[in-house]
Amino acid sequence: MPTGTIVSVYYDADTNGAFSTGDVLVGTKTMTVQIPATSLVNGTIDFITSPDRICNILLVIESSNNSCACVTSETEMISPSSLSGLAGSDVTVCEVSDSIQIGQTSNPNYSYSWAGATAAETAFLDNIGAAQPTFTYSGADITIITNLIYTVTVTLPNGCTMSDDVQVKVYPSSNPTVNLTSSTCNLDNGEINFTFPDNLNRSIH
Repeated sequence: MPTGTIVSVYYDADTNGAFSTGDVLVGTKTMTVQIPATSLVNGTIDFITSPDRICNILLVIESSNNSCACVTSETEMISPSSLSGLAGSDVTVCEVSDSIQIGQTSNPNYSYSWAGATAAETAFLDNIGAAQPTFTYSGADITIITNLIYTVTVTLPNGCTMSDDVQVKVYPSSNPTVNLTSSTCNLDNGEINFTFPDNLNRSIH
């Protein structure tokens, strides 16, 4: 095919894997290089489409748009297996008495499934089927900052799935040591001293 060939991007509305009436045009690209019959051409095609039309995309060379094409030909574009942003931004949370929501605003047309690296880590989420579950740490005491990775898998109405990861950074609680010095002779000279094991230079009197 010569330089100037128009490649059209269609959403395969009937999901039959072939270009047909009713498929929705979402973009085009005019090739600046030739498309040899016996070799591959590397390139990109930029197009904007709605979230429910991310999968089932066809690349079509239409005979009606290209005088050198005797027949219309198409090929299926590989659907993305991951989509950045689905899981939201990385977050931080304290080990105790703290919770935080992860994920993005729910799309009512999607179904969601969250998982951590282990069943125990998955259990820190209150609802693994929600778009934005709440994370609350309830595991063993930690003494160092701990990073947990959660993966959300989203299923679209047309059945294709994609996933994304988010990091939850858990900060250990201070767990200070409390030392009490009682007052003497009914004077106001008592003292409570808090010493923090994670930072011995930090104390409260």
